Amino acid sequence: MSKELEVSYQFLSVLMNDPKYFDITFVEEKHFDGILKEVFKSMKIMYLKNGGILLPELMTDKKLDANLVSSIYAAYYTSNIDYFNMLQKSVIENYQKRCIAELSDNLMNNVIDLDTYEVEYRKIMKDKVIQAKKQLHLIYLYHHVRKNQRK
Repeated sequence: MSKELEVSYQFLSVLMNDPKYFDITFVEEKHFDGILKEVFKSMKIMYLKNGGILLPELMTDKKLDANLVSSIYAAYYTSNIDYFNMLQKSVIENYQKRCIAELSDNLMNNVIDLDTYEVEYRKIMKDKVIQAKKQLHLIYLYHHVRKNQRK
């Protein structure tokens, strides 16, 4: 399994085991490829509908493969907020790398010109800065809420 795929499995596993992180994640469907996009989408819909993830229901979802769902569930390590944020950042960075690689291929194959490449590249990098700011804000909020709950 590639490192990129492993990170995606671990991220989805944290959400599966601790779905409250759906409330603070800024990872979106677009950050996943293929069937993992469907897994994320199904989990999010289930969370919004039920307030949790029901593993048996997820495993019987006709759009998903039960063995894949089981493998993702088994990839669970911890629900620590710092670990979650590291995975979240990695999922988004992997997405950005895929976008840049596709953009570069399009440039090399003369599908786009250099000006278009530059504009699209800046959009990808701008998104990265926005995501970093969101992450810092969410970490602050999470720790602030936890601190107030202890009082």
